[in-house]
Amino acid sequence: MNYILVGDDGHSKVVKDMIESTAPDRIAAYLDNRYEKLFKKGDIYYGPIAAAKSLLSHVFCARLVITISDNLTRKTVVNQLNLADDCYTSVISKRAIVSPNAEIGVGTVVMPGAIVNAEAKIGKHGIINTASVVEHDCHIDDFVQISPRACLTSGVKVNQGVLVGANATVIPDVEIGRWAVVGAGATVTADVPEFAQALAVPARVYKKEKGGGFNTNASY
Repeated sequence: MNYILVGDDGHSKVVKDMIESTAPDRIAAYLDNRYEKLFKKGDIYYGPIAAAKSLLSHVFCARLVITISDNLTRKTVVNQLNLADDCYTSVISKRAIVSPNAEIGVGTVVMPGAIVNAEAKIGKHGIINTASVVEHDCHIDDFVQISPRACLTSGVKVNQGVLVGANATVIPDVEIGRWAVVGAGATVTADVPEFAQALAVPARVYKKEKGGGFNTNASY
């Protein structure tokens, strides 16, 4: 397969390594808005993100991966490109452990050392980061990032756009609301509302107010 990587940050470096270690897969293009126009250097194209559609029709057996770490930016780029799901592909490290009974959505990247267990369902354009654990029966929506060494125990529901920080733990059957943030090292023992922050051990929730700040909810 020929991969077109969209976006250039630290995340893209890891995806690049994963692809290059899987022959005969190759990277056909890097797209980022720091490039003003499309050009070719050697066998690889470089250009702005808007060039994605034309490259898909030009490069044989090409698929896109959004290689941007920020969840909201990934969603914005996907919406702007407005391409069908079959224009994208997932990238799964050969050093990850993924159950044959798990589901991985298009555009999602599963990093080295990650574990995704039976009946887990992971949505589109997510990041399952290095050495993280997604246990059995977890349901993860689109544009989610599970950071390195985070652990989602069984039956956890993670809604769209959530960021689960490094080394965080979410106990069984908890639900994390849309676009919430679980802080690094937090232990989440109860549901987290949408757009909230869950910090510390055990986690306390800070709900976002209309003015943009956060108020503490001391319920747990």
